This record gives sequence, structure tokens and C-alpha cells, in this order.
Amino acid sequence: MQQLITEFLQSTFLFSGFPYSSNALFEREPLVTWELPEPLQHLLLSCSKILHTDDDAVVVTTTNTTMTMGIIPLDPGFWICTFVLLSLQALMNMTVALVTYFAIVQTQDDSTRLLIGYGVLVPCLLILPPVLCAYYVEFQSLTLMLCLLGGMPNKLALAVIEAIHQCLPTYATTHQDKRMLVLYFSSTLQLKFDPHTHRPVPFTPTIFWNKLASFMTVFVQTSLLFSLLLPYNYQVFPQHHTNTSILGTLVNLYSWGNLANGFLMASITSLVLDGGASGLGLVTSICTGYTMEDFSDAPLTSCTSVSDFWRKWDRPVQSSLRNGCYRPLRKATLSSSMAAVGTFVASGLIHEYMVAFMTLVKRDTPYQPAYGNQFLFFLWNAVVMMLERYYYSPWFSASAVVNNSGTSSNKWYHLPQPIRTALVLLTVLPIAFLFTDEYVQSSFYTDAVWAFPLVVVKTTTRQP
Repeated sequence: MQQLITEFLQSTFLFSGFPYSSNALFEREPLVTWELPEPLQHLLLSCSKILHTDDDAVVVTTTNTTMTMGIIPLDPGFWICTFVLLSLQALMNMTVALVTYFAIVQTQDDSTRLLIGYGVLVPCLLILPPVLCAYYVEFQSLTLMLCLLGGMPNKLALAVIEAIHQCLPTYATTHQDKRMLVLYFSSTLQLKFDPHTHRPVPFTPTIFWNKLASFMTVFVQTSLLFSLLLPYNYQVFPQHHTNTSILGTLVNLYSWGNLANGFLMASITSLVLDGGASGLGLVTSICTGYTMEDFSDAPLTSCTSVSDFWRKWDRPVQSSLRNGCYRPLRKATLSSSMAAVGTFVASGLIHEYMVAFMTLVKRDTPYQPAYGNQFLFFLWNAVVMMLERYYYSPWFSASAVVNNSGTSSNKWYHLPQPIRTALVLLTVLPIAFLFTDEYVQSSFYTDAVWAFPLVVVKTTTRQP
């Protein structure tokens, strides 16, 4: 039976071994090239020496070299594969939604819901993805693997937990109609619902043009940032390593190079996820006639507190964690603070699971994960949020913004918004590498480059 399933999957064009691996990416030649003016060559060489230093590097000057710029086009097939795989994931989501509706939502007995949910559905959703990748489907691209199977351990499992504890959003159960629940489960990119009618928001021409403009902006930003990061292996600025004492470690974490690299990696993470979600959401909206929620809300440039940062970052996952973890913990009589800590702990465990799952991608050089870093990253953010809530409430509390005279009494909100954002990011960026390094080592970012054009600069030696 296993051999038959494997042969069937690999006989289709989707599972015949995806060519979109990081190794093949660098074999492509630029579509258009042109020689750069000599002043611009001088500028690029100077910037290169400042951004990245290597004692063993060969000194290159414009007197004996020629610098040409070119554009490597995106691969449309990558977007097609991504959309098809997400569509297959949506079909799997619908199947789980129907099982959840009949086995859990319509069940009045609490013990039965717990038994079916935690005893059958949740374990199956955690076990099925690695089983499929280990025995049936061979993925060379981590990005494509996550498009097909990445939603099971977080989106679906958390949605099932929402149903177990009766914490589903109002629009998913208001009309006592399984179609709304199926729609909620299947929308990996999160459908936008009208808060008054609890119905999906129609996709109008005005929304289409706004979404298209937003997607093109993110698309260009992602292409340019990838073009900068790839030549330096995602470490554009020099890292300063002092002694390993506590003081030396703090100096390393808050060195300008580490902070700048952390900001760039946080930016490319946000842009890749936002660009993919915006593009595929646009196609999904055209096909279904429904509007998709925005993936994020500019957390790196507009957040005003740590909690505000996480409200704006990866809104689909944030919504799933709120309904599938925070609300059940609150219903279990935990305080809001402890429920928030529990939610961060759950997020850390989910990301650790994803790190283990990413090792199943078929590579010439297997990915060797560093377990624990993802969990430490989210645990640190839980600590920072608790510090914000308990020790800085006179500064951060929204209730203190306006006093009896109608003027602001909150010291934090007296600061300009860019300064507030910078101070918030200083609590996250020093340890951002705990999160992003695993995705660099697993080639997640490099696999995603296939979806975007690249601007490349090549240096050739002039013939004497």
C-alpha cells in the first residue's frame, strides 16, 4: 500500500521532485546585464568594504575589473506550485473542518469533545505531516513543503482546540451552519469577515486595486532586500565578538552590527511572509470573490509597545494562538498574564516542532537544527511582555493616556512614535538570530528567492 501511494504521488507533476532548491538558484544567468559607470563601481566597492570585512579577501579595484549589473527574473512556476499546494492544503483543511463539525462542534458532552479532540484529531495533525514527508513525498524546497503541510501543526491543530473549548470566532458558529466553519478552517490566509454581519467581506474593485498596490510595494522591497542579503549570506554588517563574559555577551548582543543584521533579517522575514500571503491572497480573492485579511500591520515601523508588536506581526498565527491557546487558558481560570505567558510557551513549542519538521527536506547536505533557540526566543518575549505589564504600566498603560484635564499623562506617549518603536525593537532585535538563524541554515529564505527577481552585481577581471 505504501509503495502504491508513493508511486501515485510521484507520478503527478506536483510531486515529481521540485526543482526549486537553493543549489539550482545560483546556476541561473541574469536576463539583462549592463556595465556600471566607474563612479558607481567605486561607490559599491567602498560600501562592500564597510559592510563586510574578510581578512583573506582579495583586494578588488576598478583599475583591473569591470562591474556589471543584471536582473535574474522570478520563476512563475514557483508561484503556480505554491498556489496549487496551498489549494491542496485548503482541501485537507476542509476535510478536518467537517470531521471537527460533526465530531466536536455538534457534541454537547465535554468529555467526548476532549477525547476526540486531544485523543484523535490533534495527535493526527501533528503526526501526519512528518509521516507524509518521510515516506511518501520528497520535497527539495522547504518553502513548498510548508505550503502543503505547514498549516497542520499550527493553523489546524489550534482550530481544533478552539472547537474543543468552544472558543471559535463568532462568525464561524453564529449561523449554526457548517459551511461557515469549513470556510474558517480552509482559509489558510485568513478570510476577512464583517464584524456586524459575520459574513465574508466581498472582494470589490476598490479593494482589488488597493491590495494590488500593496502587493507590488512589498514585492519590490523583498526583491531589493534579497539582492542585498544573498551575497553576504544574510550577514551584511560585521559582527563584533568580544570575550564570553556576561558583559562581553551583552556588548555582542547590542553591537551595531548585530542590531542592524537583526533588523534586516526581521525585515526579510516579514516581507517574505507578507509578500507570499499578499500575492496568493490576491489570487485567492479573485477566485473566491472574498477579501483576505492583511498578513501584518508594519510591526517593525509602527509598533508602540511589545504587545502592540505581536498584535501586528503574523496576524493569522496571532489569531490562531489567541483563540486556540489564550482564550482556552482564560476559560480555565488563568489570569490574563499567565495565559499570555502560556501562549508564548505554546508558540515556542510549535516553532520547535517546525524546526524538527524542516529536517525532512531532501538536501545534499542535511539540515542540522539547533533545538531550543526558538523556544528561548519566545520565552524571552514573554518575559519582556510581563515586564511591560507589571513594571512599566505607568509608562505604557493606555488607560493613562488622557487625564481628567483632557491632556496626556502617559510619559511613554509623550515620546515621538519612531523613538517608541526603536526602544521596543531593542528588546527583540538583539536576540533575533535565535529565530532567524534556523531558517537561514535550513535554506528557507533562499528557497523563497525563486518567487522574486534578483538584482545581481558581478565583477570580472579585465584582460591586460
